[in-house]
Order: sequence, then C-alpha cells, then structure tokens
Amino acid sequence: MIAGSKNSLVGKELQLWSQRTALTAADKNIQKGHARIKELASCLNLKSATVDKSFELYKQTADEGILKGRSMDARVATIIFMASRIVD
Repeated sequence: MIAGSKNSLVGKELQLWSQRTALTAADKNIQKGHARIKELASCLNLKSATVDKSFELYKQTADEGILKGRSMDARVATIIFMASRIVD
C-alpha cells in the first residue's frame, strides 16, 4: 500500500510538472490574475456576473498587453472596477 501511494505521488508530481512546462508565461499570468480576481471577489462579495466579466476583461487586456508593466494588484483592481461598472 505504501508503494502504491508513492507511485501515485510520483504520478501527481509528473502531471504537475507537465502542466507547468506546457503553459507559456502569458498563460501563467492569466491564471494568476484569475486566482487573484476570485480571491478579491470573495472578499468583496461580488456577483458571479461581475466575476465572469472580470475574467473576460482580464484575458482581453492580457492578450492585448493594455496593462503591461503594471503590478498584478493594480491590474486586478482596474479590471474589477471596469467589470462592476459594466455589469451593474
């Protein structure tokens, strides 16, 4: 049983490293942004429509490089503000 759990642990580690290497820097940035949006949305009790719009806007701005050079918190705050103005 111990050997089985070790093998599954190795498999999980390999899967994790596979996922890490498969993502580009831009994809990692988008994932981090989405995680930060979820975190702040939870603290702010935002509607799901606002969160979804925030995800869309974050992806769009990341793809176009509109907020390039800004901190993660500044980008996320801007996106949440824009999404809440659009949705509400």
